Order: sequence, then C-alpha cells, then structure tokens
Amino acid sequence: MIQTGLRLRTEEVNLKVSQMVFSAAAAVVAILMVLQAVEGFRSPDAPAAAPVVMTPAAAGAGAGAVDLPIKDFAFPAGAVTVPVGTKAVWRNLDANKHTVTADGAAFDSPKLTKDATFDHTFTVAGTFTYACAIHPTMKGTVTVAP
Repeated sequence: MIQTGLRLRTEEVNLKVSQMVFSAAAAVVAILMVLQAVEGFRSPDAPAAAPVVMTPAAAGAGAGAVDLPIKDFAFPAGAVTVPVGTKAVWRNLDANKHTVTADGAAFDSPKLTKDATFDHTFTVAGTFTYACAIHPTMKGTVTVAP
C-alpha cells in the first residue's frame, strides 16, 4: 500500500513537471511569435545587404530612374551610386511600414505601406545617407556622381 502510494505520488510529480515544461515552452513560442509580429523585429542573424553600384539603365527603371526595393527590413544594398539627375524610386515590399528619411532632411517619405513608393530626384552630387524612421537600424546610402 505504501509502495503504491509512493509510486502514484511520483507519477503525479512527473506529470506536474511535464506540464510546467510544456507551459514554459509554449510561453517561449508565444513570445517569439509576438516579437515577429511586432513592427521592426529583425533577427540579429539576418544577413546584411551587400553594397552595389547601380545606374539607371542597369536598374531597369527607365531612363533617369533607379528602383530601390525595400525588402526584409533592409534598403537595397548599403550603398548605391547613381549619376546626377537620377530619380530614385523606393518601393516597400515588406508587410511592415517603412520610411525613407535622409539625414539632414534632404528628403523624407511618409510611412510606406506594402507596395507603396516614394521617389526623390538627386540634382546635386554628393553622398546622401538615410534611414527608416520607424526602424533606425535600417540604413542606406546613395552616392550621386557628377
């Protein structure tokens, strides 16, 4: 009788421990799902965008324009080089809203929803850095060559 009671108590403890472990695992999964749903969450292991040099003709955006897709919480490459007079067109391909906000206020987009665009024509040579005002770790650079 004592052995049976001890065995029953051990099984109850094992069941409780299993339930606690399952609950903890479910809580971790729920937290991760919330973090992924929160606008701006990006895994620190996500690869950084590689630099690229683009010309309007190479970009396929038409004469004098260059397409700069915003995708996976990243601007197209860290650095883009274009000639003076180029119209840059950023298109948000993410479900999350983003902005294209230049350091020094040379240009600033509204919040761009999925598939929304923002454009700016570069009329002077120089280097223009910008970021997403919502996700400040998203940064890009446009170098405008004479």
